[in-house]
Amino acid sequence: FIALKRCVEVRNQLSFFLRRYGKIDALGSTIPEERSKAVRRCVTAGFFFNVAKLANDGKFYTLRGHHMVTPSQLSVLHSHGDSSEYIVFGETCDGTRGGIEIRHCSNVDARWLHELAPHYWN
Repeated sequence: FIALKRCVEVRNQLSFFLRRYGKIDALGSTIPEERSKAVRRCVTAGFFFNVAKLANDGKFYTLRGHHMVTPSQLSVLHSHGDSSEYIVFGETCDGTRGGIEIRHCSNVDARWLHELAPHYWN
């Protein structure tokens, strides 16, 4: 019962963010890329401080605290190497090789960060 209640809460939060940023129409789209973009933008709004930026040394550093993080070896970003300048992650854990590993990673468009939190960049 508790897990089901939590699922409903998360669904309501995602729905709120999608409506807030005017992207709820994309969920009805038949184009998977548009749906993926809408959901990733919504997740970015909710997990803004779980965003990491790719530095010149090829490693990711969190925006808040500038901690080095590494995508988990089980992550799609790690196995395919397909990443952008910014990624959002849902969970951190102690890495098997030391350091901080991140799980549940996804690419983020840098423009979204400026649109979602312009006050952060000033």
